[in-house]
Amino acid sequence: MISPKEATGLERTPSKAFRDGTREAIQQVLTEVESQSAKRINEGFSEINFTLGVINCFVITYVFGAFPQHLWIVYVLESMFFFPLKAKFLWDAKPLCQIYYLLDYCWIMNIAGVVALIAVFAGKSALNEGKDVIANMENALSVACGLCHLREL
Repeated sequence: MISPKEATGLERTPSKAFRDGTREAIQQVLTEVESQSAKRINEGFSEINFTLGVINCFVITYVFGAFPQHLWIVYVLESMFFFPLKAKFLWDAKPLCQIYYLLDYCWIMNIAGVVALIAVFAGKSALNEGKDVIANMENALSVACGLCHLREL
């Protein structure tokens, strides 16, 4: 006896066609995911960078909780390393140089904060006057946030 499939000349059933189409679609998605992954790794995103970033968050949190008076030191030291590194990556970005992203408000405030912290804590006159560490930190933060005029009120 001849099956209906052979009689009509259909060699693929709708479910088989669906499976084949699904398989092709899934393979295209996986190929795209792999290409995006390779692109991200080339841009500097990797498991190692992610892990170091998470560890850095825990270190900063620990220093903030255990030694809050020394948090500014960690911030300044990390900034002296990470700011130039970020600037280098932005400068070398392809296809376009992205150095102007450093003019974003967030980066401007971070750079101003580092400069203010260095100015307040490195100045011998501020430390010799017997100012409290917390008062110096408040001054530095107010300078970094552009609130100098509020400190005088």
